[in-house]
Amino acid sequence: MHDGLHLTLRNKCTSGTQMSSTSMKGSPMDMDSAYQNGTFIKDADGYMPRWQAKAQAFRAAQGLRMGQLTSDLGGEY
Repeated sequence: MHDGLHLTLRNKCTSGTQMSSTSMKGSPMDMDSAYQNGTFIKDADGYMPRWQAKAQAFRAAQGLRMGQLTSDLGGEY
């Protein structure tokens, strides 16, 4: 049997005591900025163009076009 404190996604305790995000340690998470990873990564705007250029160069070196893959068994994906 487990007697620990259980919280749901709505910050409600299953023991019957309700908690608010302001009563927890620290400040509440800002959900708008929590998922904006690019804000916190140096040169984030350049990642996608660099990856696209590297992918294009790789496909060219392999003789492939975008979206074209073949399996070792000869079938296309």
